[in-house]
Amino acid sequence: RWNAGGGGGEDIVVDLNRREIQAATGTGGGSGGAGVGTSDTIYLPVATMPQRGTIVLAQCESRLSGGEEAFGEVLEAAMGGCQAVMEVMSAAVRERGAGLLKARQGKAGVILEDC
Repeated sequence: RWNAGGGGGEDIVVDLNRREIQAATGTGGGSGGAGVGTSDTIYLPVATMPQRGTIVLAQCESRLSGGEEAFGEVLEAAMGGCQAVMEVMSAAVRERGAGLLKARQGKAGVILEDC
């Protein structure tokens, strides 16, 4: 949960590498995120097993000024982000596997583009 525009509204941002928050606040690439966003910004790194829908890590790095409701909203967004990343990675693995299978069967040209 993050006040991105400085106005009254808050947005939930799934930020994989903190680029969005750094770009909006003008902060450098330092680690830790100190001073980034507003005082009610919730940083919640999450790791899931998306196929099972289970959380294996949820590390809240902020005080929860919004209470349990805010935590639930941020956790739900984080789980959605994990699901989206899993889908992209799964598609890439399937595409690569299909290319390797075609090469093994002698039906493909060059398959090693960027290694």
